[in-house]
Amino acid sequence: MEVSIQQRGSSESGNWKKRLVFQPSLNCKKENKTMKKNLQRMVAIGLLCAMTATRLMQGKAEFISAKDTVKEYVLTVDNEKDFNKIKKQYKENIVEDYHTYDITGKKSIYIGLTERQKDELQSIKGVSDIETNIEFSASGTNNEVVNKKDAKDPDADNWNMQMIGATKKVIDQEKNSKIKVAIMDSGVDYSQDVNVVERVNLVDDEKNIAPYYEDITSHGTSVAGIVADIAPKANLYSVRVLDANNTATLDRVIEGIYWCIDNHMDIINMSFGTDTYSVALEQAICDAEKAGILLLASAGNGGNNSKVEYPAAFEQVIAVGSVDKNAELTKESATGTEIELVAPGSQILTDGAFGGTLVAGGASLSVAHVTGAAAIIWQQDLNKKSQFIRTVLAESSRSLGEDNKFGNGLIDVKYALEHYKQYEENYRENAVETMSTEIVNDLENREAVKVFDEVALVEGQWSSEGHQKLIDDANGLPGLEVGFTSDEMVIIKDACAKVDGIIDHGTNEEASLYYFREATDNILHGRYNYISTMRYLYRVCRGVYTSSDVTSCCNSLPYSPYTDYPDLNQKYSKNLKKAIVYMTSSSTPIATRANIPEYQQKGLRILGMLMHLVGDTYAHKTQVPKDCITKGEITKEQMINKAYWNEFSQKIQQGMMFNKIKKYLGSGYEDNAQFYSERYNAAKEVSNNILRHFAAQMTDVAFPEAMYAARKYDEKSIFCEETRLAYFSKHVRWEYNDLDRACRLGVISFTPGEGEYINVK
Repeated sequence: MEVSIQQRGSSESGNWKKRLVFQPSLNCKKENKTMKKNLQRMVAIGLLCAMTATRLMQGKAEFISAKDTVKEYVLTVDNEKDFNKIKKQYKENIVEDYHTYDITGKKSIYIGLTERQKDELQSIKGVSDIETNIEFSASGTNNEVVNKKDAKDPDADNWNMQMIGATKKVIDQEKNSKIKVAIMDSGVDYSQDVNVVERVNLVDDEKNIAPYYEDITSHGTSVAGIVADIAPKANLYSVRVLDANNTATLDRVIEGIYWCIDNHMDIINMSFGTDTYSVALEQAICDAEKAGILLLASAGNGGNNSKVEYPAAFEQVIAVGSVDKNAELTKESATGTEIELVAPGSQILTDGAFGGTLVAGGASLSVAHVTGAAAIIWQQDLNKKSQFIRTVLAESSRSLGEDNKFGNGLIDVKYALEHYKQYEENYRENAVETMSTEIVNDLENREAVKVFDEVALVEGQWSSEGHQKLIDDANGLPGLEVGFTSDEMVIIKDACAKVDGIIDHGTNEEASLYYFREATDNILHGRYNYISTMRYLYRVCRGVYTSSDVTSCCNSLPYSPYTDYPDLNQKYSKNLKKAIVYMTSSSTPIATRANIPEYQQKGLRILGMLMHLVGDTYAHKTQVPKDCITKGEITKEQMINKAYWNEFSQKIQQGMMFNKIKKYLGSGYEDNAQFYSERYNAAKEVSNNILRHFAAQMTDVAFPEAMYAARKYDEKSIFCEETRLAYFSKHVRWEYNDLDRACRLGVISFTPGEGEYINVK
């Protein structure tokens, strides 16, 4: 279906809003063939540039020189017959594990071509289009610092929710219908307040990132946080298409859209865009609309004189612009006839990294407000079509001015829900006009827009105070209004993720696996006494951050892993120091920011190593709940080899660690945030505490107590108490050489070779 827009104008009954009219789409008239399921993963084609290959082309052998430049394209062919012919002729140009898109009767593929091959293909029968694999960028947040002043308005911090009528009273009326909302973005960090039910990562070179820190830039996390604030009962799906630089290629975006179609999403949030039109992208968008999906995208952050970006510029997509606290268009918001709605997009308080709060702005967040509004409205009745939801959003909005700037106007969740029954009674699906002029006049939202002059938040800042207070007052630390800038957080998050390995299919990958795993015997992944390692890393990162030399700082601070066997030759100590030096080297590919001094960036990288260790401690070095079998959370049918079921059950009762579960069940549980999510709640608690100490410029952290404080999440007593006692047991054993006292204090230890806790009473 195509959405036609009737512009606001005059009629005999007076001024009225422009109306959404749903008519058959010209772009979607072609026969809708069944979408190919089980999409195969694509892999990088960069190696083609160094390959020499021959192929038969029209009966002739062609030589492709290694000097020929191979570029990435998305090739679209009109029909399957021509597609198969071209695929056969150009098979060396297609990666073995390729990805094919079946687009309304056409076929599209990701391919590597020289300029000569591209020219040849364009003249072949059946080729519809050959498009450069264009890049999309997140409609990102800006880091403009706003002058502070005392906020007298109690609603100032959540002014955006007040402005769109998404108050707690309204949200509390949300129905339990489980709308499926895809957040196509940079990933979504785990949060107990954001209901992410499934995660898919389409960024090939950034795989296997734990949900604790999967969103390097916090872009997707902030978007999801707003959606969840408005529609907390919605089922969110994290579809990661943006990489650590907040960019995505055309093939990846298309793959993400078809994943959403195949997995029956109701809504897709796309907080990214590009200036370049794409045939393949338009066809994918068209298919998503035909599948009944409501699509939303940011108009763009190029400024008031810039055009609306794609995919927002397509008629099938709701293009969202940004307004500020005074309901005025932000200076970054794009304009054009495609604009359909506007929402708050500056000085927004939303979810940040490690359980903190981020103050951000940009069209990305404006889209999230509309997505949340669509979700809570649709949950009134999941049998309604996306066209109806789009109409309600438009008709319930409040007019702010010129159509090319504000479209229908500012969304109003409260008004939409209050008048839902009237919209439902008067809406005629597929009618030439969805609602008559008289009905539009009767339901027109004439309520005044509340503005918030007292808002004085600083964009691009991370605070340790989350939506729920994570740090008890008993910590005795001063309250921090601001902890880190968003740029600092990017460095911390990138270093945190890279401890699992730098995937570049080259020397960096080999080096990172050596320094972060092999040489250090997995100390950075929860091996041995992780509390001693945490304390050492914290003291080093504080020292380096205050301009100390990395090597001298490492050597000046004592460290012992307190293993069951003394580190007599200092093997672990020396190799951990080498890992720190490698992490802080300018040649190691970790995010950098020109506005931060180099020595501070090094300190932040080490802090990222510490954050990784915290996450791994709870993800891997905690006991699998002993009641997981009796509750049916793990069954015999899930076993890799059912013959080991009895052995597995016995190990669970003995106190199996999460890092051992993959031997029996594969890798679907260790980093699964849905399986005993309390692990991640505790990790965020401890991480937030550490970051709070760092921002307060404290030189040390009492890690056993910090981890003990997170036991409030440990209802089954499987991790917090053990980590604290393990530390004291090891410390007393080797620091004071008093095994008897260690046994009396601790009773908990673990064997280095197995990583299992055992009683030593």
